Amino acid sequence: METKDPDSGESLISGAQALASGMSELNGQLQEALPDVSTTTKKLNQLIAGGKQLASGTKQLAEGMPALTDGIGKVANGADQLASGVSSLSTGLNQAADGSGTLADGSRKLADGLAKGADKVPSFSKADRENLATVVAAPVDTSQIDGVVTPTVSWVSLLIALALWLGALATFAVIKPLDGRLALSTAGTATLITRAVLPGVIVAAAQAIVLTAIGTAVLGLALPKAAALAAFLVLAGIAFVLVNHALAAWFGNAGRLISIAFAVLTTVSAVTSAVPTVFDTLRPMSPVSPALDGLRALLTDSTGAPAAVFTLLGWAVIALGASAAAVLRRRTVRLTELTALT
Repeated sequence: METKDPDSGESLISGAQALASGMSELNGQLQEALPDVSTTTKKLNQLIAGGKQLASGTKQLAEGMPALTDGIGKVANGADQLASGVSSLSTGLNQAADGSGTLADGSRKLADGLAKGADKVPSFSKADRENLATVVAAPVDTSQIDGVVTPTVSWVSLLIALALWLGALATFAVIKPLDGRLALSTAGTATLITRAVLPGVIVAAAQAIVLTAIGTAVLGLALPKAAALAAFLVLAGIAFVLVNHALAAWFGNAGRLISIAFAVLTTVSAVTSAVPTVFDTLRPMSPVSPALDGLRALLTDSTGAPAAVFTLLGWAVIALGASAAAVLRRRTVRLTELTALT
């Protein structure tokens, strides 16, 4: 039976203890070397979040690249325009420099001219200076512009006058100016004349009211002036009726042509001054002319209305006499006509 050496057993125990101690130390070092699980997890989560932000930023950068490229292109174009503008500015500065030289030459010439003309400046006496100061300081006199005819008044007055005249002309183009049975009538001459012109007078009066309303609305007339306008138009309308009746009674269709000629004569003279002098000479012979002149005087508060009224009255009296003569002529039966009747 083999006997064990005590020293070897002790050595084995000692080695085992040393090994256990070393293992324990190694375990402690490993524990210290290994990271903490919770800390590591937190850091990993932070790393993942940072990765996501990086990916989002990279995507936004990619999306912004076209706009950035476009902006860079615009900056480049702006730089080209700036360079062109600087070149133009340089050219302008050169031209300005040349102009400055010309201006300097002109200034010298002006100074020389002023120096030469200084001795030629007129000298005024005290009385002359006071008179000149009075003339310069006097305000512009506007008291004479009340009768100025504006374009609106000019056209409105012309159209109103023509409407009245053509209304009277049309009346006796539709209605016979003289009844064919006048020779057989037992009524007096005044009655016959009244019957002949009454339709025209009624039409003229109605026209005058309508035209007054239109003129008042267009020109914005006050009530007193509108009333004066109505009265003047009634007078002009009656005069026009009497004149057109006399022309139609005496000359028939030729008289109607004369009536149209009167209207044309006044219209041409009213709308333009570039007409032959014969129109200015013949214008006062037209009954439409005083009516037009009176309308314009009335609407502009000038002094020609009374003269126009008297002229229209004169035309009315002359035309009434001519109409009476035409009625008497139609009522007169010649001996040769009686012979033909028998």
